[in-house]
Amino acid sequence: MSDIVKEFLLSKSSFEDIISRNKFTGLAKKNCRGLNPSVINLLYESLRDQKNTDLQAIKTSLDKDPGTIDTPSSVDILRDSDMEINKTIFISALENVVDHLRSVEEGFDQEIDQLQKQCDYKLGEIENMVDQLSDLKYGNIDFLDSIDEVVESLKSVETKIMDCQ
Repeated sequence: MSDIVKEFLLSKSSFEDIISRNKFTGLAKKNCRGLNPSVINLLYESLRDQKNTDLQAIKTSLDKDPGTIDTPSSVDILRDSDMEINKTIFISALENVVDHLRSVEEGFDQEIDQLQKQCDYKLGEIENMVDQLSDLKYGNIDFLDSIDEVVESLKSVETKIMDCQ
């Protein structure tokens, strides 16, 4: 009887048999947009390891005391064990997701800070341009320095041309 129960409980009950990595990745990308693929793989591996640990515990339990399978309380034990396993898997998966969401949040915060700095820089450039255009419009530009520089440059060019002749 215990062999039948073992076969029933343990055959095709590995995490890979329940859901393939590709299917899990597809579901995770669909439901958690923007989740890093390495985080998805880590979550899959974590769930797989938990499931394998739980299966090993069930197998060990069945190997230890196969006589309890026929008793009415064994069904309750298996049901309670299954509920506890599911609760543990769920809690662990949630903890992993929360940790990864926190790291994603930190990444977003850093990106927002960088974008804010870029926006501040661009805004400063725009303000400078507006000031220059305003000075040009209302004639507040100091042309004397510019005119002197142009005159000196023209004299330098004239001198070089005369030297070449």
